[in-house]
Amino acid sequence: MSNSQLNLSWKSVIFHNRTPFEVEVIGYLPEFLQAPIPENQDEEQGVKHPQQKIRACDTFIWGIKSLGEVTFKIKLLSSEESQEYQVDFILSQDCKNYQVIITEENALYWDVRKRLGPDDPNGIKKVHVGCGPKNIFPDWWNVDIRSFQGIDTVMDVTKTWPFQDIDFVYGEHFLEHLPLDGAINFLVSSGNSLKLGGKIRLTTPNLAWVVDSHFPVNDAPTHAKVDGTFNINRAFHGWGHQFLYSQEFLEYLLSELGYEQIVCFDYGKSDTPALTYLERHGKSRKKNNLSNLIIVEATRGTGKISVPEQLAKQIEVRFMRYYLGGH
Repeated sequence: MSNSQLNLSWKSVIFHNRTPFEVEVIGYLPEFLQAPIPENQDEEQGVKHPQQKIRACDTFIWGIKSLGEVTFKIKLLSSEESQEYQVDFILSQDCKNYQVIITEENALYWDVRKRLGPDDPNGIKKVHVGCGPKNIFPDWWNVDIRSFQGIDTVMDVTKTWPFQDIDFVYGEHFLEHLPLDGAINFLVSSGNSLKLGGKIRLTTPNLAWVVDSHFPVNDAPTHAKVDGTFNINRAFHGWGHQFLYSQEFLEYLLSELGYEQIVCFDYGKSDTPALTYLERHGKSRKKNNLSNLIIVEATRGTGKISVPEQLAKQIEVRFMRYYLGGH
């Protein structure tokens, strides 16, 4: 019986492009493999298979109604010699979501039904925090405080973590949604869950860019300053933001808590292959040599991640007493 004769439901094949290049994906599906060559098409051309182009550092969900073995041929459209890969797997009745990760080295199919958590010796040791429902990574353990579909563990990451000896922690546009005391608790809990040499990578809006790009100064006309007042308050309070960071403050905070090797990177870039091209919230922009994003990595050293008394007092006196007092 052919696919066209079956009552098929939609299945999602999700492609994660973790490269700086656009990629082209061509699907070789059962119904196309069995299809006759159209009369107006040369036999040498064969059947035209469905294809999609996926932007650099992006995720694309391809809805497909099909069953059986499928093949996807993937080409990196780089300026240099193009790389080509192929993935094969079986679309079944009992599975609706299929995941393919594309890197500059290969393309791999991930069977999400066989994933093991960080507590298992052979489990995933990379934790993706605050991922929400739209940025689920199959090769990371996805956690969120809300039970969205695809979340592996529902947890409050500002509390003590149940995981130990983690390789990596990643959060994009997450830190700014926590109040400052909650963010510090998260950095302590996640840091102490990292193994020696483990890394945390965070992407968060840059306060310096927000101020510079949202509010005009000097001789700007009145209407521009009126608009700018709306804009800068929206940046601070919109989208559930609780606290915005400057690069200097975030580096200072991580250092005081006991992290080591604190390094900032451009969008998608890293010295660690597992941390490259993870960002999904739009490209980095610059104005007056300021980036709209801070992308920072920090390493767990030999010491415990903790809040020193001097830092706790500084944050209490300079901010928390006003924040909690409501004035």
